Amino acid sequence: METCSSNSFSHRSISLPTKTNPILHRVEECLAVAKGWQAQPHSLTSNGLAHLKDLFFCTGNFLQMAYSQQALRRKEKFVNQLMDDFLRLLDVCGMVKDSVQQMREQQEALQSMFRRRDQNLHVGISRYQSTRKRMRKEMIKCQQMMKTMEVLAFPSDDCKVEAILRDVKTNTVYVFELLASIISARNPSWSVFSRLLSSKRQNSPDEENINEIERLDAALFAACGQLNKELAEDSVQSAQRLMENLDRCLRGVEDELEGVFRCLINARVTLLNILTCS
Repeated sequence: METCSSNSFSHRSISLPTKTNPILHRVEECLAVAKGWQAQPHSLTSNGLAHLKDLFFCTGNFLQMAYSQQALRRKEKFVNQLMDDFLRLLDVCGMVKDSVQQMREQQEALQSMFRRRDQNLHVGISRYQSTRKRMRKEMIKCQQMMKTMEVLAFPSDDCKVEAILRDVKTNTVYVFELLASIISARNPSWSVFSRLLSSKRQNSPDEENINEIERLDAALFAACGQLNKELAEDSVQSAQRLMENLDRCLRGVEDELEGVFRCLINARVTLLNILTCS
């Protein structure tokens, strides 16, 4: 699976007075967990979003500190830029959530057709494939939106609050870039399906590079192609199993996306209040 590079944004260690303030300590812990997750192999799980939600919750507490608010009032340009970026991320979050919801709805319709052995199954598969094409275009838009966000420079005066918020944004962008890249998995082809067949026969590590959505796309592609009856039946059974597993993943992702969406709104409101209630 193609993932976005964690080197898109540079990181640096933030030295915080963790012994004197438990809130700072908790923020640093959440940042460490989020960055540690980035170094692991990824599939379509809600873990990254859950870590992101925890990070925003801790950051919300951090922004309520008088020290944080005083520092940010001297950084109006930075705060305005960050609020603009959070607004773009809200748009991205909404687009990803809509795509996940559409995928689930199409899969539910397909599962019903599979169970009934509907004679028009190929029509349902074609409809799902058309939805996937639209989703790929939407995810490309998401990726382009995130690329337009200006990389926040390191604070020239070594402001800890600014550095922390910069890392929060970096982690948020990373998670959404990863989700967009997974959802916009390559168009299904016989080469992808052949890789799956080959990896299953030979226990090839190549199978690990194909994510859940690609597996389903390839199985449906093969079922619709129907090179022979036996292959088509195997593909249908494989697609049914994959849809059941993927549905559970998508439900978890959808729930976590709703939580992250609320976190982004709360973060923007808090930042706006800091600037306007000085």
